[in-house]
Amino acid sequence: MLPGPGLTERGRRQADALGRHLATQHFDAIYSSDLLRATETADTIGLTRREAAQLHPEAFASLSAPVQDPGEGFPESLESLEARSENVLQRLAARHPGQRILVVCHGGFLSVTHMRAAGFHNREKNVNASINSIRIEVVPGTPPTNRWAVVRWGEEGHLAGVGALASAFGGGTEG
Repeated sequence: MLPGPGLTERGRRQADALGRHLATQHFDAIYSSDLLRATETADTIGLTRREAAQLHPEAFASLSAPVQDPGEGFPESLESLEARSENVLQRLAARHPGQRILVVCHGGFLSVTHMRAAGFHNREKNVNASINSIRIEVVPGTPPTNRWAVVRWGEEGHLAGVGALASAFGGGTEG
């Protein structure tokens, strides 16, 4: 059994709307968190867990890795989540230089990714099934480093009429 609750009816409508919106866009690879809601969303978009594991086993294993640092009342500490999300995204960027990839994830992952890419915490809520884009560029040097930037954040026009929760991170399970 995958961790976390599955999508609700509203969540399925949001995932369908996201899938229709993304159907016109090209991605060189698609990855998903192993949280049940994320995998159900990825399935709706067009990537099953089996396909993810077969196409990109190393990245799938990274996204699906068990939590190493549980904190009281939380599945993992914020520091552990920050380190894990940065590691996963840098590995994906290295695997797909100059390519466009899609990562289906959850609110906590988005929050720490925004902090890393923008250098400050996003004051807005992460809306379920919204589109958030970052760019990770390799900067040559010894050792090479990565430059992160937010391209767009919180795009939710494709959710018009579907109904969206005000928050994905801490927003409960009703959407």
